[in-house]
Amino acid sequence: MPGQPQLHSTTVLGIDATAIDFTDPNGTPSQYIIKANVPFAASVSFKVGDTFAGSVLAIGVPYTVSIYLNALGSGVSGQLATVLNSTVPVPPPMGSEYQYDLTLPCSWPNVGLYRTTAIVHFTTLPMTAFVEGPIIEIF
Repeated sequence: MPGQPQLHSTTVLGIDATAIDFTDPNGTPSQYIIKANVPFAASVSFKVGDTFAGSVLAIGVPYTVSIYLNALGSGVSGQLATVLNSTVPVPPPMGSEYQYDLTLPCSWPNVGLYRTTAIVHFTTLPMTAFVEGPIIEIF
């Protein structure tokens, strides 16, 4: 899903969030059904690029990745996890895709169906991107 500023919409700097995926504790893709109280992993992918991406990101820019669950029905919605990270202080090739993987403890109190959303927000730059993931069931 396009970010702000959208990748390739300017010649300066842009961002797009591209994917959110879930896997179970065994590393098996499990995008739809996840057992309650069992740790699982979420991967959020995003791209930063355009003319000045390498120069700007080389200084180690801080960003947060947040994952939200939005209940479909009677479940409880809220933030599942937020992690602060920084870009690698090495100039990447222009248009490099940064992928951030985090393991989320599944301590969500309610079973149910949930729409998943991830947000990547650069804390010192005016850049944010969103991506909607799959609908998952926690049982």
